[in-house]
Amino acid sequence: MTKIHRTRDKAFVAQDPKPELRPLGSAAWYLKLIWNHPMTEVHQQIEDLEAEINSLSDAAEQCRKGMVVAKVAVGGGIVLFAASLLGLIRPDAIVLVVGIAAGLAGIAFYGSSRGSLERLTGDIRALEARRAEMIDAIDLTAVGGVKTV
Repeated sequence: MTKIHRTRDKAFVAQDPKPELRPLGSAAWYLKLIWNHPMTEVHQQIEDLEAEINSLSDAAEQCRKGMVVAKVAVGGGIVLFAASLLGLIRPDAIVLVVGIAAGLAGIAFYGSSRGSLERLTGDIRALEARRAEMIDAIDLTAVGGVKTV
């Protein structure tokens, strides 16, 4: 039986002679765990993959929403900074600092969200490819008893 040992930020499978540490969020680690797990029911493995894909899709949607918020923060910071410099609003040091801070925070948050989104979409693609392989490996038959391709 496969036994998983976890540390603060890493996990490894005990049956390996030299366990290879992998980050917990890595899809490769998750796929290795599924491939080595002695499940008898392929349908359950497919359902587990679909649940993980749905979970990652929800996280990707949160990243997209975060990117929109970050763009709004950058735009708001630029508008506030420019309006203060052009004299459209009363020029004040606080207004300038808030405008600059909002712009920089928005840029940082956008970059973080984009990086997370790229990692999540890569993980989703890997899991979907594995799910497609598992579905293709199932010997499906039509209701009439004729094999399907």
